[in-house]
Amino acid sequence: MKYLLDELKEVEIISNEKKIGLFLDFDGTLASFNESPEDVFLPLKTKQILLHLKEKLGFYLAIISGRGLEDLKNKVNIPDITYSGNHGLEWEIDGKKQERFIKKRKLRMLSNLKKQIQKLKINFKGVHVEDKKITLSIHYRSIAQEQLEIFKKQLEKIIKPYIQSGKLIVVRGKKVYSIRPKAGWNKGHVSKLLIDQLSKEQSSKLLPIYIGDDTTDEDAFLRLKEGITVKVGKSSQSCAKYYVEDIVEVVKVLEWLNNKKVIQA
Repeated sequence: MKYLLDELKEVEIISNEKKIGLFLDFDGTLASFNESPEDVFLPLKTKQILLHLKEKLGFYLAIISGRGLEDLKNKVNIPDITYSGNHGLEWEIDGKKQERFIKKRKLRMLSNLKKQIQKLKINFKGVHVEDKKITLSIHYRSIAQEQLEIFKKQLEKIIKPYIQSGKLIVVRGKKVYSIRPKAGWNKGHVSKLLIDQLSKEQSSKLLPIYIGDDTTDEDAFLRLKEGITVKVGKSSQSCAKYYVEDIVEVVKVLEWLNNKKVIQA
């Protein structure tokens, strides 16, 4: 894994005279984490750069997140770009919304699991259950340290039979459990779908650049091997080709891209 800011000349060569599809995660990539997901916001400087990139000829911007689609759109609040929420299970291109089909039985299981977790969280201050209709996220960023292991042990016990059923899957991220129906679909699948569709519309292959910080972004890193994949935070376990240290360096990369010459659309 190479440090991206030391390899910008290499990236310049790879991306020279190519149209670019820029895919960005939200939490932990564009916006800093907060105790509550509702309090997370997109910094004004970052938003201004994204607004410039959106208008750049030969540049196509997509935000891909674990948040629900409408929540994501409200947080970013940039019109006329592509959005994907719920880890790729729903997306919107050119104002047209689509989502992956999920069987009702799996959604009922998810609802039952949520009720059990809601009962559990009563005993643990600092736990937040985020219901995104077709997925769940259990945040424990604010839990007291002395309760952390007890909480995780009890949560694992609750979710275990659901995972063993083969109907739901869990991804353990940065102080969050992401639980979703098993649908054979993730951020990697939706990224590939978007890059193929955008390439078809432009009658030329777009070079994907994907930047993300969490476990669920690894699916996109694997699917977009032909592109430039960037992990926020160095990790020997990541499939990304490059890394940056933090959100501050993500902004530096966006600024560099904003100043970069791109093939005319």
